[in-house]
Amino acid sequence: MRTRQTDTVFINGCLCTKKPKPIWLIKLTTKDFTSFISIDLQMSWATIYIKGKEGFEKEVLHKLERSGFSFLPGSEEVEKNVSLYWINDQSSLRAFKKAITAKIIFEYRLRFFTSLEDLHRSHSVNLKLTPKEEALIKKMSDWQIAYNRELRNSA
Repeated sequence: MRTRQTDTVFINGCLCTKKPKPIWLIKLTTKDFTSFISIDLQMSWATIYIKGKEGFEKEVLHKLERSGFSFLPGSEEVEKNVSLYWINDQSSLRAFKKAITAKIIFEYRLRFFTSLEDLHRSHSVNLKLTPKEEALIKKMSDWQIAYNRELRNSA
């Protein structure tokens, strides 16, 4: 009879069949709470930028910590109302959003970007006006011109 060889190790008195992965234990402290996140050093990370209404950062961080989703918080100083997170590149954006929850996403109108360029491009999107709006703007412009003429003639 052939036996199967496995890597077994003892961790805190328990016999495990796989070697433990090297991890970092990171302490996160905010005004309201302190928590610890374990980070797998062998995984690759993908960058996610989140933009939303004012005050979303604390709620998102709280939900992600409670969900057990593997992430690293980044700097909140990128831009106003923008936060940076690194997630496991094997995780999907959908799983990341599920960890945050739909309630938080809709409450703070969160938008997710995978690059800083996409984030900046979202700011510079030109809004196209409807023909009715263009006509109203032209009408207001004509009124302003007529008013300025009237002022010049009366002086």
